Parts: sequence; C-alpha cells; structure tokens
Amino acid sequence: MADLRTRDVAAEINASVETVRSLISSGVLDAYRLNGDSGPYRVRPESVEEYRQRQKDRDPWARTRPRRKSA
Repeated sequence: MADLRTRDVAAEINASVETVRSLISSGVLDAYRLNGDSGPYRVRPESVEEYRQRQKDRDPWARTRPRRKSA
C-alpha cells in the first residue's frame, strides 16, 4: 500500500486534516514531506495502524476520573 496523504489519514481515523497535522507535528504519527521542507506530508500506513491500536488500548474514562489528592 502506498503512503497516505493527510486527508486520507483524516478519513481513516475520522478526524480533521488539522488534527492529523497536529498529530504529525507532535510525533504521534510518523510522516515525511515530499520535496524537502515545503512539500505535502505523507504518512506510512503502519503508523496509522499503530495509532489506531494505541487509541483502542487507551482508557476511555481517563479524563473523567477524579484526580487523587496528594498527601
């Protein structure tokens, strides 16, 4: 399978293109740019699959649990 464009990744993970760019810039998705630093991003399909697996394994209630107070 060929490497994916940002809009293809957005469709795959049900997110916006801006979210995909944010995931790339934060290092969550492994990507590279065509034509040096000015070209469009390309994301490897393996990186998208790893992201999906991490999302599936994460705790869905982590943000809603009360924080423990430190002593």
